[in-house]
Amino acid sequence: MSLDAYTHTLAPASSRVMDHRPKILIVDDRPENLLALERLLRETGADAVRAAGGNDALKSTLHHHFALAILDVQMPEMDGYELAEYLRGDEKTRNVPIIFLTAVYSDEHHVFKGYEAGAIDFVTKPYKPEILLAKVRIFLELDRQKRELMEKVEIERARSYLENILLSMTDSVMVVSDDGVIRTANEALVSLSGYSRNEILGMPVTLLLGDFGSASRALTMGDKPSCCDAESPIYANREARLRTRQAELVPVLLSASALRMNAEAPSGVVVVAKDIRDRVEAQEALKRSEEKYRNLYESSREGIAFFDMKGAFVDANQAFLDMLGCGEDELRTRSLRELTPEKWHALEEEILENQIMARGYSDEYEKEYIRKDGSVFPAAVRVWLTRDDHGMPSGMWSLIRDVTTQRLEEQSRIMTEKMSALGMMAGGMAHELNNPMMCIHGFIEYCLKHTPAEDKKHEILGDALRETERCMDLVQNLLTFSHTGHVDGEEYRKVRCEVLFDRVSRLLAYRFEKQGIRITRRIAEESREIWSKGESMQQVLLNLMTNALDAVKNAPNREILFEMQPAGEFVRMTVGDTGCGILPEHTKRIFDPFFTTKRVGEGTGLGLSVTKSIVESHGGKIHCESEVGRGTRMEVLLPANRIEDRAGRFS
Repeated sequence: MSLDAYTHTLAPASSRVMDHRPKILIVDDRPENLLALERLLRETGADAVRAAGGNDALKSTLHHHFALAILDVQMPEMDGYELAEYLRGDEKTRNVPIIFLTAVYSDEHHVFKGYEAGAIDFVTKPYKPEILLAKVRIFLELDRQKRELMEKVEIERARSYLENILLSMTDSVMVVSDDGVIRTANEALVSLSGYSRNEILGMPVTLLLGDFGSASRALTMGDKPSCCDAESPIYANREARLRTRQAELVPVLLSASALRMNAEAPSGVVVVAKDIRDRVEAQEALKRSEEKYRNLYESSREGIAFFDMKGAFVDANQAFLDMLGCGEDELRTRSLRELTPEKWHALEEEILENQIMARGYSDEYEKEYIRKDGSVFPAAVRVWLTRDDHGMPSGMWSLIRDVTTQRLEEQSRIMTEKMSALGMMAGGMAHELNNPMMCIHGFIEYCLKHTPAEDKKHEILGDALRETERCMDLVQNLLTFSHTGHVDGEEYRKVRCEVLFDRVSRLLAYRFEKQGIRITRRIAEESREIWSKGESMQQVLLNLMTNALDAVKNAPNREILFEMQPAGEFVRMTVGDTGCGILPEHTKRIFDPFFTTKRVGEGTGLGLSVTKSIVESHGGKIHCESEVGRGTRMEVLLPANRIEDRAGRFS
């Protein structure tokens, strides 16, 4: 049985048109004319579809395919010429032949007008029925020939389509005739079975699929396929074994269904065999793994990992993989020591020797793990030793519980207590310091008032006045930071960067000179001014410069860079140093209140947190980049043209 014999089953709807009577559209505004024309057209064997006007005719084209259209020329609302133009303008009716009927417009002008509108004939009333019928039969015959040609084209297209499908399918496909012989096979079946195409064609199907029990009996009943006695598919997705040329039984997933030739009785069966060797092997491996770990995995939602005595990971559950942010294959390339920060190595070696090897398990202890992205998380861990059949240590199970949330809650509680204490302290400081500071401020103003401007003491008194005001602002900042104070109504104003830098430089000049630090200043012309509320930006620069001084004091190359450059809608202030740098695990915490790497008495841990609060209140951002041994770069972005704070906009 050749492939061509089966392509009829794929023939599209166009091949079934031959089973239906052709239809003729007749349009006339007079019912008696429609009735007479309909009776006349019965002799052609076609169905006449009436339309009393142009609009009705256009509606009919939505539901019918016409072999011919016979139109009256003179009609109200839409004449025959206009209707013909609409039919020619639609893709569906563009090629429908049109015959015009008219009892009025029979002159040459109207005849040519009809042809221009798309008609193929122009008949005047009264007409001779035998002549009209002869013309209609010609167009019906042309339509029949056209549909037959379309059917042949579609069948050929279906045959080519089927061939391409069979060639491109990765699953094995065969067509088995009603006598149980393989008549068609694709390349996938040839490759899977190991037989050549000539050997397969004509081979009894039982030689390939004869040794798989119930599936074989479902395929054949004696020498006949069971599809011949059933309306539904024989079976779908049944596991079976396909015997290759080398006598190997390959596991396959079979689907088979009856092959029918239109409405005829089943003439064979189409069988699809999917090679499932990989799936079967994976299922068997998965089954062994599930049996080994099911009880342990199902009893805990915490991380579980198994590693050998050298610390190489053998297996882990999804909870532990999620903690580390990596896949199972990635985990197997890492060792326990690599995933543990160095500061915990000595502790784990001691636990391994004194607890795990001594008694077979460890007490719960705390350590840290390194995630795939380099971040670290705290964990509570317990370890059990496993032994082989000879009693020798073979590996260790580890139960891991991520305690990040617990630590954050503890830190949050501690921070809340600190902030509460800070609020109480800030309130007392405001009461104790504000009054004497106001007095000092008043005395300096009095001295300034009575000191000539050309006197050298006038400039010194001015610096003293500004620093006194800065001390008063510091108290207010501390109150604001601890949420016990409020932001006053002081306006924003522009400050020249040179002036700001000179003020801070004078305050730190002694340390610059004493420590031998080289200062580099770069201020772009278009970034010479920034917005500041009071002396807050001076406080920001002072904090950053002070930190830079502390960082470079023991460095071999002591340099500090101050830079102001435009950055789009912002101005970028940069303070960089060549100091010791900041450890990666500390970089994310430097803006936290009370966090400091300095020794006791050298820092409170509030400088950068207050700086961050000031910068953000100005509508800006602060960012830190640091490399251990190379230095630190602090960047502050401030709005260039407009500043927003809690009170609104300032320009």
